[in-house]
Amino acid sequence: MKNTLFLALLLLTTQAAAQNTFSVEFHGGTGDQAVDVAERSGGGFLVLGYTLSGSNSDIVLSEVSPAGVVLQSHTLQTPAYEFPKSLTPTSDGGYFITGNTFTNPSDYDMLLLKVDASFNIVFQKTYRIAGANENGNRGFELSPGLYGVAASIGVGGSAKPSFVVVDSTGNVRHQAYLNTNFFASPDYSGNYIGGGVLAMVHLTNALTLMDTAGVVLGNFSSNIGVFTTDVLQLPSGGFACVAASDYGSPTGGTLSIGIINSTLSSLISGAKFKANGNELIPVSLVRDPVGNYYIAARAISLSNGNPSPIILKTDASGNLIWCKNYKPATAPAADVIRLRMASDGSLLLCGSAGPWNNQHLYFNKIDTAGVAPCNWGPFTLTQQALSPVGQTLHTPASGVLPAPVTGSAIFQADTLITAALCASATTLEETTQEVEVLHIAPSVFNSSFRVQFEGSAPAFVTVCSVTGQQVVSGYFLSGDSLDSSSWPAGCYLISAVFSSGNSTRVRGLRVN
Repeated sequence: MKNTLFLALLLLTTQAAAQNTFSVEFHGGTGDQAVDVAERSGGGFLVLGYTLSGSNSDIVLSEVSPAGVVLQSHTLQTPAYEFPKSLTPTSDGGYFITGNTFTNPSDYDMLLLKVDASFNIVFQKTYRIAGANENGNRGFELSPGLYGVAASIGVGGSAKPSFVVVDSTGNVRHQAYLNTNFFASPDYSGNYIGGGVLAMVHLTNALTLMDTAGVVLGNFSSNIGVFTTDVLQLPSGGFACVAASDYGSPTGGTLSIGIINSTLSSLISGAKFKANGNELIPVSLVRDPVGNYYIAARAISLSNGNPSPIILKTDASGNLIWCKNYKPATAPAADVIRLRMASDGSLLLCGSAGPWNNQHLYFNKIDTAGVAPCNWGPFTLTQQALSPVGQTLHTPASGVLPAPVTGSAIFQADTLITAALCASATTLEETTQEVEVLHIAPSVFNSSFRVQFEGSAPAFVTVCSVTGQQVVSGYFLSGDSLDSSSWPAGCYLISAVFSSGNSTRVRGLRVN
């Protein structure tokens, strides 16, 4: 087949840079919380959370429209307590859910669920070591039918940072563990960076790279705070981490962001941020295509102990651009659990709102300027210098999970109460500007094709089937090849977000 080289162009066009925003609360019990969110292939969002009554906690999945209307909810109703932690869209159109379950609150078991697009359970597995706590804290799809979990597993008398891989039936294929250094946490987490490698955080050193065989591939020998909470790999191969640091009264603690080089040998840049009278605990980190960071954190008041969800935006070096508070004016407290970036560049914040004994699931879509239609305001931070502190490094540990127990529960349709709904609003005007154009070569392909666009900066490329199933996402340079050898024949939509913030989409055809 002849490969035709297409040249990228710059076009002068009028495009809508609008982002709709909303803020919504909904509940089914007296202690509910949203823990993660994913965009649905057909539009709208799927919100993962739990609803807690006096005697039970059930996982809840809710579909929310692009305008912020709760369309349907389903709960996993069992006699045990279930607390979900993460939601991952999968290439087959379903979702991978991680968390924990228990009947005895001193003995947590890891819970993994795979559901299809209609909320039918593909597998439900519980992994238990008697007398120890197991937590599935963040999940990933490693490849079609293979799923990874950044977990905390009770091995050898203490909780170990763990990388567990399961197959399409939920059975363990690989498992790897790290020795703890100074403390054992139920919150060990991380992000999958590809090639079978997990960047593990919630450690005393900033991050450790480990593979499925338990081989430690790299340690950053310092920390940027008391413990890290999230990590991203950058297009340069380096890493960005956030951490909680400097706890303590009378003025409160700080949070920090650090940018680390690709060899894990030095801190390139970073900063600490302080809000007098508050402890600051970062929970989630995302990055936009032009290199800015958005950090979601809980600001815990030292005077009354109530948390507020905040988002701060920094530049590529970690310098503060703005910070805003998203606690509803009518709620004494609100929390943030996860921050995601939507395909239109807006921010998805989920957590809870309300007092501790009457919490509601809380979900916000916020524009890139930090504006929502309600429930937001400025939050004052001061920036300080960041000084990393040397730490003992992690080393491999051994351990084996027992065979999982297969569950038989089903998701059942449930009607949740919408407690507060801010009408959807749209921000940003139409603008006339130069827009980059994406081409692929060839447009009809077998085993691979190249992406072509203007400039030397990488673009964030996403490939989806026409049914909305994502098969590729990541940063690519113009001229890079994408391997399509494992894709089924059919039509694919290839989207690119450029370093300028502009985006475009083209169509390609995979043939046998």
